[in-house]
Amino acid sequence: MESKESVILVDSCGNCLSKFGFLYRGIEAVVIDYVRPIIFGNVISKLAVGAVYVLSITTLAGLFFFITNDVGIVVAIKQLWQL
Repeated sequence: MESKESVILVDSCGNCLSKFGFLYRGIEAVVIDYVRPIIFGNVISKLAVGAVYVLSITTLAGLFFFITNDVGIVVAIKQLWQL
């Protein structure tokens, strides 16, 4: 791998992780605040939090797949702005 490609890969991964961490915490907070066990019961509340975990892991895996097997997030955004 060339030096420039590895820098773009590291930049894309760092960008992805920082934005994903922010998104994950926000969605988790919304689910914990609004799907309360008092209203929906313990089972539904735990299923909702579990769904957030599954969705988060799937999203992160998809983003990493896109970064490593396609142009990457940074280059994709650059191409989007060139349209």
